[in-house]
Amino acid sequence: MLAWLENSGFSEWVKASWGAPALLSVHVVGMALVIAVVAIVHLRLLGVFDGISYASLGRLFPALWAGLVLELVSGAAMWATKAAQYTVDVAFLVKTVLVVAASALALILDRAVRRDANSWAAGTAAPRRLELVVPSLLLWCAVIVFGRLTAYLGALPVS
Repeated sequence: MLAWLENSGFSEWVKASWGAPALLSVHVVGMALVIAVVAIVHLRLLGVFDGISYASLGRLFPALWAGLVLELVSGAAMWATKAAQYTVDVAFLVKTVLVVAASALALILDRAVRRDANSWAAGTAAPRRLELVVPSLLLWCAVIVFGRLTAYLGALPVS
């Protein structure tokens, strides 16, 4: 099955044409959207950018979800070109788990911002900085690191 994916017409097109640079470009744009929103939202919840209202943070999450979709679609397409390699690449597997965990925390933060922004602004409640924001920020940083390790080190086999 993996060999079939790697030798499919689509994979051959990606490897032999401008498909790889195009997919990588889409992947980078998706990551830029995700990290931009993560940085703004997380820094605001940590007390930076106090000129941005808590309520307006909710309007940023659609950009995060759009970026994540771009990453998932382009990432799946790039995965298909080296499916056998990526299924045993430790850095890729760790990155995949981190993306799932970071996305789950982003969903929790999205819901928390939409639900609690008014009480945060009124001072009747505080953002859950230590239990959500810091771990989420660390996870997204780790996603970037393991994504780069995947790209630059090639296959790091599971031993």
